[in-house]
Amino acid sequence: MTPFLQLVARTYLKHHSEDIHEFCFVFPNKRSGAFFANYLRKEISGATVLMPEITNITDFTASMSHLSEAGRFDMLFTMFKEYAGLCDIDVEFDRFVFWADMLISDFNDVDRYLVDPEAIFVNVKRLREISANYLSFEQKELLKRYWGDDCFDKAGYDDDDDRFWRHIDYYDKNDNGEDPKKKFFHLWEMLAPLYKAYTSALAQRGMASPGRLSRLAAESLDLKRGGDFNPEHRRYVFVGFNVLSTAEIKIFSRLQQRDLADFYWDCNSPMLSLDYNKAARFVKCNIEMFPSRYDIGEDAATKLPEIKIIGVPSGVAQVKVAGAELQALASSGIISDTSDAIDTAVVFPNEGMLIPMLHSLPDDFTSVNVTMGFPMRYNPLAALFRLIITLRLHCRGKDEDDLSFFYEDVEAIVTTPALRAYAGCGADRLMALVREDRLFQVPYTLIKEYVGEIAAIFHPIPSSHDNSGIFDYLKEVCRLLKVVHSAKEKEMHSRFLDAYIDAVDDLYSAARDYGVKMESPAFFKLVERSINSSSIQFNGEPLKGLQLMGVLETRALDFDNVIMMSLNERVFPRKHYTRSFISDALRRDYGMATLDFQESIYAYYFYRLISRARRAILLYDSRSVGGMRNNEMSRYLSQLLYLVGRDKLTHIAGVYQPRAFEKSPIIMHKTPQVMERLRQFCAGGTRRLSASSINHYLNCKLQFYLKDVERYYEDDEISDFMDAGTYGDVIHDTMQQVYESMPVNELGCRTVHKSMIQEYLESGGYKLERLITANINRLYHKRKDDELFTPLLGESLILGRIMLTSIENLLRYDATLCPFDLIGVEEEMDGTLDIDDNLSVNFYQRIDRIDRVNGRLRFVDYKTGSDPLEAKSVDEMFHADQYRPKAFLQLLLYCHFYNRLNSKDIPIQPLIYSTNDVGLHKYVRPLTVNGEGLDDYHRVMDEFEPMLQSTIKEIFDENVPFTQNDSDVKCAFCEFKELCERKPREY
Repeated sequence: MTPFLQLVARTYLKHHSEDIHEFCFVFPNKRSGAFFANYLRKEISGATVLMPEITNITDFTASMSHLSEAGRFDMLFTMFKEYAGLCDIDVEFDRFVFWADMLISDFNDVDRYLVDPEAIFVNVKRLREISANYLSFEQKELLKRYWGDDCFDKAGYDDDDDRFWRHIDYYDKNDNGEDPKKKFFHLWEMLAPLYKAYTSALAQRGMASPGRLSRLAAESLDLKRGGDFNPEHRRYVFVGFNVLSTAEIKIFSRLQQRDLADFYWDCNSPMLSLDYNKAARFVKCNIEMFPSRYDIGEDAATKLPEIKIIGVPSGVAQVKVAGAELQALASSGIISDTSDAIDTAVVFPNEGMLIPMLHSLPDDFTSVNVTMGFPMRYNPLAALFRLIITLRLHCRGKDEDDLSFFYEDVEAIVTTPALRAYAGCGADRLMALVREDRLFQVPYTLIKEYVGEIAAIFHPIPSSHDNSGIFDYLKEVCRLLKVVHSAKEKEMHSRFLDAYIDAVDDLYSAARDYGVKMESPAFFKLVERSINSSSIQFNGEPLKGLQLMGVLETRALDFDNVIMMSLNERVFPRKHYTRSFISDALRRDYGMATLDFQESIYAYYFYRLISRARRAILLYDSRSVGGMRNNEMSRYLSQLLYLVGRDKLTHIAGVYQPRAFEKSPIIMHKTPQVMERLRQFCAGGTRRLSASSINHYLNCKLQFYLKDVERYYEDDEISDFMDAGTYGDVIHDTMQQVYESMPVNELGCRTVHKSMIQEYLESGGYKLERLITANINRLYHKRKDDELFTPLLGESLILGRIMLTSIENLLRYDATLCPFDLIGVEEEMDGTLDIDDNLSVNFYQRIDRIDRVNGRLRFVDYKTGSDPLEAKSVDEMFHADQYRPKAFLQLLLYCHFYNRLNSKDIPIQPLIYSTNDVGLHKYVRPLTVNGEGLDDYHRVMDEFEPMLQSTIKEIFDENVPFTQNDSDVKCAFCEFKELCERKPREY
């Protein structure tokens, strides 16, 4: 089909080739006007013709008034100033700004639809009054019982309906600090005066809102009411419009009455001729009201183009399928010139698909025109600025000495790759200190000391009467980020930062001009909103190349080939729920736009676009995860499947070829360099094996290599609760302090008598509670010196009481053993183990407690976990696939190493003191092998020692590499599971 705009251009040249310069052509947007001008030049075909004026509807209505369109900040600050003036009280801008947009939007709609503001706002107030007293007597009584008798006086649910809608409750404090009569202001009664004051104030500055410009344009054409419109052109030709506001209808009608207007409607589609199709809802009325002067010679479309609907089970993968479809069109010759494929458009209802599409275009398409711009919110720096804004919103204090930031916000910023590289190792050292000292609030002085290179992000923002402190801060941050980012990224990021500085400058200038003082949160939020609604425009020739477009840019444009993506519900059509003071019912009654309008608008865009194409390729995300509605096929695709014949429509599943990589097992061979590190564990070396490292090896050889050989340790995370490790440390340290407080006898050990233990048990828990409090404050709260005995609160207090109960139970059990000899607490043993003639290894261990009861040594380990303490055999401790008794093996290693160092043939019993079985009376857990209690290590020594030696030999065998384990159960709590790409089994 010949493009609609070309037909209009051809028709007007046919009738007015000599005087076409006397006409003005008005389009819905600038882009359709540019295409029209191009078609006009083609139709002229070398003849000398003066070009007509070509404009868009916004500029046209603005030209009919002496006022200019007001910017967003001008409208916002004008609204605030007039609102504060009408209130006659001090109003905080920060409280006002977050709902001011509703007022601006409502006032704009009132003007666009030529609604009498006095009439509608009176009805708004009355409707609110009706809805105010909606509670029944029973409901009121129930609320009174819960909230008190005065709840309705505060909320306004009493007989005085107006109180419900009084939104401001200010207090005047007299010298005595008493609260006199409250001041109220009726928001709903002030809407009409506020509208009048707001529009007048903008007019005094030579500005008006877009809606107001439309109203003024309509009024200027009303000659009966003194309209002063003086036409500059012989005729105004309106082309390609769809839904008209009341003001636009008045403008069109009055120009038509004066024989100054002509209209052309782009509605040649079989789908727009269906009475029940909402796409034609407004177009039919428009054609009847504003018929065209000339017949543009367009044959009525009776059928739709070839349509291919493709379901792709992925979001971003749609661009891969779209790229393949473009390549197929080029290969078949349908797109004859890939260097100038202006007859082909890729349309994005979802702007986020633009960048993936640019990376997925076939190489043949060397010329591309992006008409939608790149949304600034998708730039990586936008995410960084959101982090910075969050950082500032959560900070405490204002001056250098008392300014601090929430640790998660600090970590998110200093670990950003570019900033981390720029700050050097200081960022890592800072976060290590934060984790070590559990600094929930990180002082600015500490940040400045460690990451001074990027300290500008954390600088204090000085208070100022004109917001200059915030303005200077944001400019300084932008300058820093320009320096930080590499030359490769510089062009894209510089354009973003320049746009960001412009937004900050506009806001600062407007606030200064209007004398508005705002706190930093409001300033930051306004800048972020401005950035989120802005786009970076690409440079290029708009009338050449493959067209990548948003939906609104397609108005009045025709293409032979259309590829449209993201055709899912809630993406297209997308419902915009605009908050408004004016209810939907009132909007309908006054002829204003409602949500129902959106359905007609989007339907028109869709069917108009595909109807004039030769072929349309429509893609949607075919996943149906958990019944998510946003993955449902768009209603327009469902309509096509129902209405269009199968000979013109195909519905297929999209296939794309993702690159699949086989997961190779991770194997670390024992190279000479690795063997050199391992030799450090041998006699004469500087490193030592331990019971924990042996357990690591038996769990996973690769884990042993990473953790014990290469010393890769997981960073400690700061949590707002006490983890199991800290809980266990508190109990260990408390038990150690209890027993170390007892006197040492002449033999170098402590003989514990029942009276010594009773001293702790009979003090009402005071002594133990004091020790627990100090340990929790030291280990968890990271307090020091005089702060150690700060009373516990909240979770710490609860856990402290649980620990007190556990320790008292353990001591009561110990009292039944008295007297006994305490040989060592947190006993350290360091030495070598001879494995064979060629291998001796350094070994180190720290035993929670060694004591002697009835002539038997006991090796006691305090456990807060629930490790298995039963083994079918010694072999199970070394080779069990899943639930290997690690704690059992650890205690046997303690016994074995002690036995080898001391060579005493005294019975050694391994024992677990469980601290998590409070109330179950299982404080002491003996170990069992094959169902029998193990009261002496020597019973299993002959079987245990060869297996231990075999394991250690294997560690140092250069022919046995370090490999991943073959049981995913062991991966559940491994800190390296992400590195290994192992997904633990779920239970």
